[in-house]
Amino acid sequence: GAYFAIDLRSDAILRRGGWEPTTVLDADLLRAATGVADPSLVLVRAYAEPGWRGGWYSAWGLPRPPELVARRGSCYLFRTARLDPWLEALERLERHGIGARVVEGYGEVRVCDPFHLVLRE
Repeated sequence: GAYFAIDLRSDAILRRGGWEPTTVLDADLLRAATGVADPSLVLVRAYAEPGWRGGWYSAWGLPRPPELVARRGSCYLFRTARLDPWLEALERLERHGIGARVVEGYGEVRVCDPFHLVLRE
C-alpha cells in the first residue's frame, strides 16, 4: 500500500453527508470530494483542532451564523492499496480546495508536504 498526508493550509468547513459539521476529513468525505471510488482508502491518523468562524453578510447587513471549522494546521494521514487513481485527484484537490466556501479562502490543502519528511535525531 501507499500513504499520503493532507494538511490544511487554511481553516476548512467540512460537512459529512453534505450537512453534518465535522473536523475530521475521513475516508468517506475524501472519496466524495475527489470522486475516487477506492474501497481500500483508510484514515490512519487525524490531528485536527476545532474552531468557530463567523462573518458578515454585507449586502444584508446581518451577521453570519458561526460555523464549526477544522483549523489551519490540521493533518490527516491516509493509506490506500493503490496510489495511481489518487494522483490526479489529489492534484485537483490542491488546486481547488475542500469543503464549503472555498472561494472565500476556506479549505486550502497541501498534499504530502515535505515538512513530514523532516526527521529529528
